[in-house]
Amino acid sequence: MQTIFVTGFYLALMGSPLWAIAAQPSPTAQVAPVETTAQVAPVETDVESSDYADAVITLERTACFGTCPVYQLTVYGDGRVVYEGTAFVAVIGKRTAQISPEQVQQLVTAFETANFFSLENQYVAEATDLPGAWTSISSNGQSKRVWRYGSSDRPELNNAPRSLTELENQIDQIVNSQQWVGS
Repeated sequence: MQTIFVTGFYLALMGSPLWAIAAQPSPTAQVAPVETTAQVAPVETDVESSDYADAVITLERTACFGTCPVYQLTVYGDGRVVYEGTAFVAVIGKRTAQISPEQVQQLVTAFETANFFSLENQYVAEATDLPGAWTSISSNGQSKRVWRYGSSDRPELNNAPRSLTELENQIDQIVNSQQWVGS
């Protein structure tokens, strides 16, 4: 019993989606996920879609011991967005959308502005029961993934640079994750 608790605690601390599924009560609606596609209005732009053709950007929000939204966003250089909701979100399952080449460029620029490649690999608050986030980018032969465990709403429980939490929020905003996550 103690080993299971320690393993479970470690998985929760590390933001494992497996722990999120095991530790969280299942959502009230048990509807089988249906693949749908949301459309984002096209934006006229001079940005070439191939500028970031190989880019892959991810944001994964992990569980806390409460009702923190658990989901993952993957954005590809061609503008494809794949959302997968796991728990405490309005939409459980996979959904897809499309963003413009300009919005892809905004995301890549946001990573540059945050000096993402110079950040540490992890920032962990000395507390329990907090959500976490994995943020990553892969482009032009470079890749980096950063783990942040802490509350972005309470600075005393977040030792990550402000630029990292702002980047996470920009990813959500640019891809309009609110359409699936809810309020």
